[in-house]
Amino acid sequence: MTNKIDVPTSLVIGGDGFVGRAMIRQYRLWNVKCAGTSRRMNPAPDLAFLDLAEPNLSAVVPDLERFQDAVIVAAEANVGRCERDPERSYQINVRGTLQLVDQLITAGIRPVFSSSDSVFAGVEGNYTEEDIPEPVIHYGHQKLETEREILARTGGAGLVLRYSKIYSLEKGDGSILDEMATMFACGKQVKAATDQIFCPLLREDLIRIVATLQVADARGLVHVCGDEAWSRYDIACRLAEAMALDPAECVLPISLSDLGLERPKNIAMINRRMRSYYREPMMTIEDAVKAKAAQYRK
Repeated sequence: MTNKIDVPTSLVIGGDGFVGRAMIRQYRLWNVKCAGTSRRMNPAPDLAFLDLAEPNLSAVVPDLERFQDAVIVAAEANVGRCERDPERSYQINVRGTLQLVDQLITAGIRPVFSSSDSVFAGVEGNYTEEDIPEPVIHYGHQKLETEREILARTGGAGLVLRYSKIYSLEKGDGSILDEMATMFACGKQVKAATDQIFCPLLREDLIRIVATLQVADARGLVHVCGDEAWSRYDIACRLAEAMALDPAECVLPISLSDLGLERPKNIAMINRRMRSYYREPMMTIEDAVKAKAAQYRK
């Protein structure tokens, strides 16, 4: 990443997850006073263990007063697990997270909450911050309840960020492009929904965006996503072509309805408010699939 950002001294809650581990690494390059927590019982030496189901922040993080913001990227984010065990996931994603938020507010730390495009029904797409959320899955309901409570408890001073599909170009990370590329490289067919539509965003762009919003003291709701909407099927086809494969042979078009699970379909969001703060160019899917294909080219 280029161009240093003077990010506030931040506590990254969930510093060992897909987004969190990259975020804390980059934040510490910008500001060595930043720190992180982990939900793992045996975290990395530079992270403090924090049980998000029953958080006690002051017991695990000394000198809380040194932090200005806390970026909450920890959650039970596996949609399937949320559906199978809504009570457990509710304890983590709503009750525990709000207990943490209350502790942050008491310590004078602003919460920066990572929410999701799953708060929308996924019928029309192109959702703005003004559109009324209508979640259809437990994960979306949980995120929406927590969003609203955070904004209410902070008097609107908190920052709630709705993320779209986040990916990276790290080989073997298991995110959307890498998962597809691995299957193609093994000669397997990829099933991809033509009606699952979102605005994918590179993880490293996400980190710069969040930091920029923090520096600008942005408040309220912000949609954090890529500039373009893509279907999972179209992404798979572009990646197959970049890997010199025939999409007609290695990509099987399906509908989300074929999976027998209720899922929001078109959850593309409009990022106009985000772009009023962050004007830098972002990685496009066209360029991302080329970079990913090069990693797996034989």
